[in-house]
Amino acid sequence: MMPKKISKDKEDFEQPDWLDGLTASNPHIQSKAFEGFMNAWQKPIYFYMRKLLVNHQDADDASQEVMIQVLKSIDTFQRKSTFSTWLMTIAYHKAMDAMRKRKTHAWVSLDAANHAALSHLNEDALFDADEAETRLQAAISTLPPRQRQVFVLRYFDEFSFRKIAAITGKTEGALKASFHHASKKIRANVVLPA
Repeated sequence: MMPKKISKDKEDFEQPDWLDGLTASNPHIQSKAFEGFMNAWQKPIYFYMRKLLVNHQDADDASQEVMIQVLKSIDTFQRKSTFSTWLMTIAYHKAMDAMRKRKTHAWVSLDAANHAALSHLNEDALFDADEAETRLQAAISTLPPRQRQVFVLRYFDEFSFRKIAAITGKTEGALKASFHHASKKIRANVVLPA
């Protein structure tokens, strides 16, 4: 299915061709559109959440919340951006909510947090990675939520700072600073044994 181009405010935004079907009154069309949406976005949203929340259950729960929110809110999508930007904005907020819910108020050293993250990843049957990837994921999990979000969107998803700004509502300058600080922390914490 090829995306449709929607022209708004002198800017063209490619939209998925199943998008209109999500709001169709015909249940068959709506069902096909939902299938197209899930085929396109279920895995990317899950893996985005997995990078941020580390454990499978939290990522799965947050991903489902994103999909439900999209279906509840599809009528509010004004097409002033791409569907992917709108969707990632929802995912961003759901991930921030999930990280806030899990946040502990006790102070923990960076080494202890890194060790806990490594242990958690090693015990997770659904996480299959080499040592370097495990250490990278553990280091990412120790970042503050905003830095973690920016790092994941920029490093893994290769989003521009402009697109991340549209998703997060933060300025490009603030995002560049967050990414810089996150990168420094990652480099400092991802040291592989010889």
